[in-house]
Amino acid sequence: MTNHESDEEGSTTDPVEGSQDAASIEKIRILAIDHGEKRIGLAFKPEASSMALPIGVLEVRAESSAIETIRREISERGARIVVVGLPVHPDGRQAQRIKRFTRKLRKGVSGVRWRFVDESFTSEAADARLREADLGGANSPNDAIAACLILESFIQSVSQGDGGWSV
Repeated sequence: MTNHESDEEGSTTDPVEGSQDAASIEKIRILAIDHGEKRIGLAFKPEASSMALPIGVLEVRAESSAIETIRREISERGARIVVVGLPVHPDGRQAQRIKRFTRKLRKGVSGVRWRFVDESFTSEAADARLREADLGGANSPNDAIAACLILESFIQSVSQGDGGWSV
């Protein structure tokens, strides 16, 4: 698995490549996605910040509508990297659904790098954060918080010299 990919012109430049610390990645706007069958959580890291912020939860009624909404978020927020949580466990059906969704989402979106990061247990960790903050827990939608955890994991992996898997 490589940490860079060619763009349309064949160049292998990558905003993550060479950004081996949190200070470098801080300059890049990043959108994170926690994909679920019923809900999709979104988080965003603005430019000049290292903080992941929850921006919302999409109720998935139609995949095409969810894709258009996420594309709009990418465009309006000027995201240069999109990080998608991908479960890494023996039953690969969920991972395959997420990869298919990501392929559809990427179509027509240019100037953006796409990364997968392991999102195993982010929903459980998000529940724990909500309980700690006395904001609900298991009965509250945790998808945006899970997206924040995915984004935080990506930022940490970049600072450690990794950067997730290219889509």
